[in-house]
Amino acid sequence: MSYKGYDFFYVNGSSHSIGGGFESHQEMGYFSEEMSQYYKKHYNITWKSCKDINYATRLAKLLNINLYNEATQGGGLDRVVRMTYDFIDYNWDKRHKFFIILETPDSTRIDIYYKPEKKYFVANYNNRESFVATPSYFPKPKDVDRYQPDFRIYWQKFYDEREHHYDNERKIAGLYSFCKRENIAIKFMSGIRHYEIFAENDIMGGYKSDEFDLINWCINNKKQIKHETNFEIIDGHPGYFAHIEYAQIWKNWLDTNLEPAHI
Repeated sequence: MSYKGYDFFYVNGSSHSIGGGFESHQEMGYFSEEMSQYYKKHYNITWKSCKDINYATRLAKLLNINLYNEATQGGGLDRVVRMTYDFIDYNWDKRHKFFIILETPDSTRIDIYYKPEKKYFVANYNNRESFVATPSYFPKPKDVDRYQPDFRIYWQKFYDEREHHYDNERKIAGLYSFCKRENIAIKFMSGIRHYEIFAENDIMGGYKSDEFDLINWCINNKKQIKHETNFEIIDGHPGYFAHIEYAQIWKNWLDTNLEPAHI
């Protein structure tokens, strides 16, 4: 199995890239009867995991190559950069046999190493009012509330959204420069600000275009879960069929914009 000389590809990002909204009973810790029954009744569709329906899984099937998808619900750009470096390091001898596709989540999503648990936590805040940190959202640990006082101190005293945004920009620019120097193929869903250092064919939609960012594309084309369920289920994540269509968009774009594997 090979596509343009590549044997596999790597994806990272947030819930949009892992199939958020379609988590199963095992992933959520509870079962969304309303969601599953709607898709079964109206579309005769069932699924076992959100990982089975996301655009990256669909794209892997279209390209007929393997996929490593480390996106997660609530994942931030700093997590994306950290894990992508780790993936490259672990697969260094194969670095010219895979390509990378990255979503660039906004700066309200934070990657924090928590020493007492010796692991990274995903942290998110909304409207400057609520802040939650957890090793994972699906499943979310039952005792996660006991960690929150420590993370609230971090949020109140050490976190600033503007500074975090700029720090993320520096990190993604560094990762991109590293990949280009080492001839590692890397593509972005969108959301890159300093366009002058990025090749236009490394950004879906080209310079200054967020049109093909997955969630923007779903909003603009009315392809969110709430649209697919006729607003019976109010969920803003990409819909089941949206992931299928979006995978085909990526396939068509990569056919033109992904350079052959460097040998």
